[in-house]
Amino acid sequence: MAQPSDADRRHLALYRAAARQVRDASPISLAQRVHMEGHRTADGRFDMSHSLLDGEAFRSLAMSVRLVYQSNEPANFGHVCRILSRSAPSGTATAVAAVRAQYNKALDKHHPILKALALRDKAAYSPRDLLETWLYSEAFHQDESRLADYAALRQLGDNFLFMVQGIVLSLAGRILDLDDLVADFLSEPRLPRIESGPSAAQPTSADV
Repeated sequence: MAQPSDADRRHLALYRAAARQVRDASPISLAQRVHMEGHRTADGRFDMSHSLLDGEAFRSLAMSVRLVYQSNEPANFGHVCRILSRSAPSGTATAVAAVRAQYNKALDKHHPILKALALRDKAAYSPRDLLETWLYSEAFHQDESRLADYAALRQLGDNFLFMVQGIVLSLAGRILDLDDLVADFLSEPRLPRIESGPSAAQPTSADV
């Protein structure tokens, strides 16, 4: 078990600062969720309705999650996992591996809606595709190489935003899970628990 370097400790501190931003974002502090349900219209069509997060509050949360998601950030999720894996006791390293697997699953497991869609000759977009297309075409950058995908996904209307918001909420939960392990490793207090919603521990993703 290697002792963390001074640089490692700075990165862990930056991770905790980013996790605090995630925890303080109103969708998380209020344990909000997104919902979608379908119903038959009077003329026999199948229509979908969505309950989504407030746009500005969601963008603020996404900006905080991005501090951990971006590969070049010092608080990057995978980087912090590697620091703990080589520096923490074996029990903590096992817990880190479990949280990392859940984080990756949130980015790689295809949403049921996506499995039913074929856009631009793709059988489905992964959650990672959805998130990065939204991040880099609308929210924080305008990447021209992604604009065709963005235009295709925008055809889904609120389904697209519903899935993006669900992905970000799921990542936020895993970010806070990892922050608990960082806090324990540093012998610091954990962030306050989320007291309401479906889980008093951490937010989950979307209801389908």
